[in-house]
Amino acid sequence: MAAPDAHGRSARVIVRPLRRRDRAAALQRLAGRARDDLFLADLLVAFGTHASGDAAPELLGAWRGETLVGLASVRPTLVLESALEPAVREALLGPMSDVASGLVRCEARSAAALWARLATRGRRALVDRLEEGLVLDPAWLRDAPVPAGLLLRAAELRDLEPLVEAARASLREEGRPDPFLGDPRGFRRWVAARLDRARVGE
Repeated sequence: MAAPDAHGRSARVIVRPLRRRDRAAALQRLAGRARDDLFLADLLVAFGTHASGDAAPELLGAWRGETLVGLASVRPTLVLESALEPAVREALLGPMSDVASGLVRCEARSAAALWARLATRGRRALVDRLEEGLVLDPAWLRDAPVPAGLLLRAAELRDLEPLVEAARASLREEGRPDPFLGDPRGFRRWVAARLDRARVGE
């Protein structure tokens, strides 16, 4: 795929599956930005060393000539390296948008670009819960907008039963076993221990 480089010059960006021999160069590329690309670095550490029966990570590399200029993962999770040049991100989005299903796990700008590309291929988002992540730089934090008419508050003990039912419904939707059936008291204790992290919308 032809794409301009960072200086606007025409340069050819080639995207291909990462090979085991590329692993050292890929880790070196991420070495200075480990905190921004920690999950991708973790996949690279395991790349080519997975145990028999485990799903092997499938990673993509983008090259200009002999220089590695970008990284991405398509399995087990869709991940784009942070701080990619726009042309390199665009080149990586092509093969990533061929993936039929998966979890998108990258920073918001890259995730938005990937979702836009996936939408053109008829993919849609199925989200049954939001997850919070560790933010190392407070400047990255953004408050999510609260829909009009919705009161968002911290969960309280009086919310325990509805939250237990919500947790059970989430497990059922994923086709997972319901621990409540075998140990109702234990499952309630498990949910209660997480009340301080829960938010309730009314």
